Amino acid sequence: AAEAIGANPALAKAGGYYHDIGKLVNPQYFEENQTGHNPHRNLSPFESYRIIVSHTAEGVEIGKLHKLPKKILDIIQQHHGTSVVEYFYLKAKSLNPTVTKNEFRYPGPKPQFVEAAIIMICDVVEAALRSRRDSLPESAGEIKSFAWKLILDKIEDGQFDEAPISVSDIKKVIDVIVPIYKGVYHSRGVHEKVEERQT
Repeated sequence: AAEAIGANPALAKAGGYYHDIGKLVNPQYFEENQTGHNPHRNLSPFESYRIIVSHTAEGVEIGKLHKLPKKILDIIQQHHGTSVVEYFYLKAKSLNPTVTKNEFRYPGPKPQFVEAAIIMICDVVEAALRSRRDSLPESAGEIKSFAWKLILDKIEDGQFDEAPISVSDIKKVIDVIVPIYKGVYHSRGVHEKVEERQT
């Protein structure tokens, strides 16, 4: 994806490896690590929000401890920008209509350079496809449309305003990553269904 828009592929790859290291502090609170019990059921939306957004700051601290380069630390800090933690915002809103989106935003900053923006795009799309892996559309075109809608929401929220990345560049990144994620999650879904039939 980085190569497709003239960015630094080595930096983007390293950022992809390390961007979520802060989740090591409370791994059980993140969906990709849950196998049944969801600890958020015992927390208020605000408590859950605070745990979720803390992984960027905690990731930076872990990165500093292990002397990661500044650009990697920046990717860790910036890869969610000032995005809203939508699930817990909507949950809080259902309990209290006066709650605002700004109360459920990541602290930022927004991506400041192209590679940080690429990691944001990949992270958003991968998380959404993972959560829908049992009901993914079959065609790459449909998945691409779904991914574009997710990223368009980020564009409209101003998340890419401070990075030198164009809408054309963003589309190129999506064009590269969607076939990769389609292969990963469709093959996983088939494998899981085969296992279910065998048990």
